[in-house]
Amino acid sequence: MRTVLLLLLFASAIEVLCEEFSEQGKLNLLNAHNEYRSRLAQGQLVVRGVKKPSASRMRKMSWSDKIATAARLFAETCPKNHSDIKQLAAQRFQIGHAIQMAWQDTSKVGCGYSKCSVGAPDQTLVVVCRYFQKGNIEGLPIYDEGKTCSKCPKHYQKCPFGLCEKEGINTD
Repeated sequence: MRTVLLLLLFASAIEVLCEEFSEQGKLNLLNAHNEYRSRLAQGQLVVRGVKKPSASRMRKMSWSDKIATAARLFAETCPKNHSDIKQLAAQRFQIGHAIQMAWQDTSKVGCGYSKCSVGAPDQTLVVVCRYFQKGNIEGLPIYDEGKTCSKCPKHYQKCPFGLCEKEGINTD
């Protein structure tokens, strides 16, 4: 899981343009999220040596510029720590709430970044991703286990790569 997030950060950091991600950067971030979710949904994800069970209704994500703006505005506050969960991954990347990225009902993602000086002469690139629908809710499962795509929500007809997908494109 950490590797995916690190690659996500690297892919996005390369494709920054002005104050927002380029179209290619957005696509890279979206694809990284969906590839992670696809591996999880198909029961191909191994975390800390444990293979995770397949998901019966994992949704495919789409990009939201509206959510990306909110993420960028938060990144511009140059947060020093993640709000609740702190994990220090290799290369000094802070990662939090990977659960939200895996939440089965999450259908939209938007990411933003800011260059921050966090007590050091060098600037740090802070990347924040926000999600809709809200997840990481105590007492609820991250996803329903079962045969991949066997319980996709109503109006989700397609199931490429193990992700429940609506017909057509989902936009803001």
